[in-house]
Amino acid sequence: MSRSYVVAIDGGTTNTRARVLADGNKVLASSSVAVGARSTSALPGGCDNLKQGTADAICSALRQAGIEASEVALVVASGMITCEAGLLEVPHIPAPAGISDLTAAAKAKLIPEVWPEPIIFIPGVKCVPQRQEEPAPVLASGSALPRFSFEDLSISDMMRGEESESFGILELTGTQGPLLLALPGSHSKYILIDRERRIVASTSTLAGELAGAVASGTLLSRSLESGIALDDFRQPDALAGFEAAMQQGLTRALFMVRLLDRIAGAPLATRRSFLWGAIGAMDVMALLGNRAIRPYLTEQKHDFRMLIGGSLPLRQLFGFLMHNWFGRNGEIGIEVLSSDVADQASAVGAALIAKPLIAAFPRG
Repeated sequence: MSRSYVVAIDGGTTNTRARVLADGNKVLASSSVAVGARSTSALPGGCDNLKQGTADAICSALRQAGIEASEVALVVASGMITCEAGLLEVPHIPAPAGISDLTAAAKAKLIPEVWPEPIIFIPGVKCVPQRQEEPAPVLASGSALPRFSFEDLSISDMMRGEESESFGILELTGTQGPLLLALPGSHSKYILIDRERRIVASTSTLAGELAGAVASGTLLSRSLESGIALDDFRQPDALAGFEAAMQQGLTRALFMVRLLDRIAGAPLATRRSFLWGAIGAMDVMALLGNRAIRPYLTEQKHDFRMLIGGSLPLRQLFGFLMHNWFGRNGEIGIEVLSSDVADQASAVGAALIAKPLIAAFPRG
């Protein structure tokens, strides 16, 4: 029987998803379980629930696709499942990093509770100043002396899973750098790709987590009805929140959400759109504050593009906000990716990275 299918596992903090692919870029089926890196512990057996959940997700996806386990050529995993709280910790590799670098640094491990053959685990990517790769001075006590300055921190970053998503987007869209991939979400990522299709810089924010914390843990929970869903996204209101944060700062813009509720009597959709607009403004500030990314946005606009991924409706919201700030004069092309591309990218990228390793492991 031919082994022509790949199973890609995308392990998150709270969820784990398995996708079955044919020909490396066609997702046939997908299954998700509500277990992730946050569900584990350092105690003996602390990863058992993640192992069982991952196995369940794989079995469910194969069943949906009508594929037998014997037809699977490779199982590949990326995301938080490769961190210290996952199934196998794989060290980040430094940027610049291309597909071949990720392939070379991938690790294999046999976890019989999950899959009867070795699983390929893809590393994340870290962006650090060059000198931070050198050993830090050591004090007499034996502890290392921190050497990070604010400038160092401003260009430092790390990712797990988004490296696969990035190369999946490039593969599915057939695009070349230089470009910026914007992936809004709980932890929003902005990833700079150069002409050689390498990850060369990135910056991350807590955009989604911040919105959730504001809605659930502050006085604004009443004004937001303890939720942040943008079922009725309103562009003018999001733009108003964006401009308020840019002009008066985030904390004042957040309080304006309460004013919209208690004084202006604005509807819920307006209040939530305003909130997200304000948070989006801070992501723009983060981009402009990253000295590795800023020149591409302010000085090299003629051949530079920004692709907006992530899930709906944040993909549309951030596409609108980024176009308003960076693309309104047409100098930077802003493209909101289709749902087909955004939803399949991480699996396609993981399969692309792991493909050269299929022949490296004997099959039973």
